[in-house]
Amino acid sequence: MSGCYGCDADNPVGLKLLVEQVPNEPRVSGQWLPAKEFQGPPKHLHGGVASTVLDEAMARLAHVLDGQHSVTATLNVRFRKPVPLDGRPLTVEAWRESDPAPAARRHRLFGRISLADGTPAVEAEGLFVRLPPE
Repeated sequence: MSGCYGCDADNPVGLKLLVEQVPNEPRVSGQWLPAKEFQGPPKHLHGGVASTVLDEAMARLAHVLDGQHSVTATLNVRFRKPVPLDGRPLTVEAWRESDPAPAARRHRLFGRISLADGTPAVEAEGLFVRLPPE
């Protein structure tokens, strides 16, 4: 998606997040190496950036599974561990635990950022609303 803050690798100020569908699962996952510009506290990822990463991963999941873009209605984030900016990639994943009714416009999604050693650091739950087809 050209110009996207979250996923466009050519956006000079963007996150450059690439998550891809896990085969045969309602899940996307990918590795992400945060740039030093995303620092909040010294040598740690800014919490707002972590929230944005999870929002992007969950929105990407909605698009992968449903073929439609969605917007965030609610986003609840839990910060379990500080995320160090230590040059090691983080794992970003998002999943849907149950399929929404076919006519439903809203669906509940979940996301997580894990440290390089697999420790969950940031978790999110969001309600996403499908946009009408263009």
